[in-house]
Amino acid sequence: MPKHKVSKPTAAEYQNARASWSSIKAPDSMHNIGKCVAAFKVIASYTDTARDSKYDKANNLRIVFSRTGTVTYYSQYPAKLGLKGIKLGTYPEMHYDTACKKAKDLAEGHIQAHTVHQALDLYQAYQKLRVQNNALKPRSFVTYCCRIKKLKTYFEPKERITELRVKRVYEIVDKIIENETNTYAIELFAALRRFTRFAVKFTDGVNTAATLPQDYVSAIVSKPMPTELYMLVDDVAELWINANAARSLHQKNALHFMILSGLRPHNVCEMRLEWLDSLTAPTRLTFPGARGKEFGHMKSGREFTIPLTTGMKEILLEQINWIKNAFPDGDCKYVFLKPSNPNEHFSTSTLNSNMKLFSPVNCLHGEFHENTVKGSAGPFCTALRKFVKSNMNGLLHEFFANNKEARLISSRALDHAPENDEMSLMRYDFSDKMFDFSPEVLKHAFQMHENWVMKAIKIASKRPRKLTGEEAKKEENKQENAVKTALRAKIKQALGKTGYSAFINSKLPGTNTTVREHMLVKSGRDLIEQYLAA
Repeated sequence: MPKHKVSKPTAAEYQNARASWSSIKAPDSMHNIGKCVAAFKVIASYTDTARDSKYDKANNLRIVFSRTGTVTYYSQYPAKLGLKGIKLGTYPEMHYDTACKKAKDLAEGHIQAHTVHQALDLYQAYQKLRVQNNALKPRSFVTYCCRIKKLKTYFEPKERITELRVKRVYEIVDKIIENETNTYAIELFAALRRFTRFAVKFTDGVNTAATLPQDYVSAIVSKPMPTELYMLVDDVAELWINANAARSLHQKNALHFMILSGLRPHNVCEMRLEWLDSLTAPTRLTFPGARGKEFGHMKSGREFTIPLTTGMKEILLEQINWIKNAFPDGDCKYVFLKPSNPNEHFSTSTLNSNMKLFSPVNCLHGEFHENTVKGSAGPFCTALRKFVKSNMNGLLHEFFANNKEARLISSRALDHAPENDEMSLMRYDFSDKMFDFSPEVLKHAFQMHENWVMKAIKIASKRPRKLTGEEAKKEENKQENAVKTALRAKIKQALGKTGYSAFINSKLPGTNTTVREHMLVKSGRDLIEQYLAA
């Protein structure tokens, strides 16, 4: 069915509409705004004008009328105040009196015309204040800062928080889904929702992201799954041997201690001397639990004690002796120190990097899935923690008829939640204290694990080693450089030295990249080979 064509107004209708429009200098009521809307529709249709404005100087408003009947309120202040042209709302959703009040509040500072970037900075400052008040862990604050920095890239620098609409939020979230990995897209969406919940103080109570379904991102992207990769004792033994070549004592010992204890990387790096029961003959290491507003140092928040094995004591005493020589005045808090700055604790990122550098190639076993949390970038520290628990379970199972007892002991040894139990129930389970879940049992479990690893190290030291991640990378680079050298020689042979210089800086037909840049990647080198063969 053909659409009904709207006829153009007559000259008389136009003159009447123009007279009605001109008679209202400042549309200071909803009635007058309605008259202006009706008049401008006729004027716009007759003159083919897209929009026009009227000004209410008394209330610092600019009212923009469009040919479709949409009316938008903007603030109208001197440009030097930085408050000019801020969108306040639209007619008929917003009453004229409300627009006047918002414009007035804007000038008085009740409503602040922040950009999204400025609001994100204030959100970050708020999170920093939470850290100072022990309401947020410092490690969590670092994560928040990274996500805030990433969110800024999705907003224009001058985009105002008061003008952020639902449609724009959908656009940003869709871009995040398109550009980021599945896991990070879910995390950024959660960070965006937290931010807009905080930013209602700048948007007159409007939370734009709250209108999006909570599962909007997770329903589109695949939910990340825990990795099923693991390490075998032979690989861990080679990792131990390779770590002996570390440039620093702290690098070597931090990695060795993690192999024996199964602690999380940040627990190893942030370990303090005061948590040892003795600096001359330590027998246990105790991580303080949560007290009042202070967070516990373990993930569970509970106090956690590790009975020290022979190997752990040797590592700790070696660190203590080094610290005594480096800090004669005793002004040192941590066990493992940053080699570049011994006043700070060892870096978690360095420990993760060392794990990749010193692990033998192909040390991860099991099925790798694309949508997993860890393992895509090679060996990872959690694989050691998984190894310690798995190794303990296997060794303890020989001493207990019921495998459940072995699993309970290994869970206690690594400060895991008990099997088939929620983490919250850890607050209700004090069986280790009531029934004297003997530290000797835990020490025996750790010592069995250590003995098994040391036995494997002794065997591994007598056989040829696999390449480490660092050595494999060097070998790969060496082979790639050989291919580049051979290709350069082929070009010189075909074009001569003079022709080589011109060709290497030219662009191949159909591409916007120079031959020199193509040389850096395999796909580019293939294009060069095809060009030379033609």
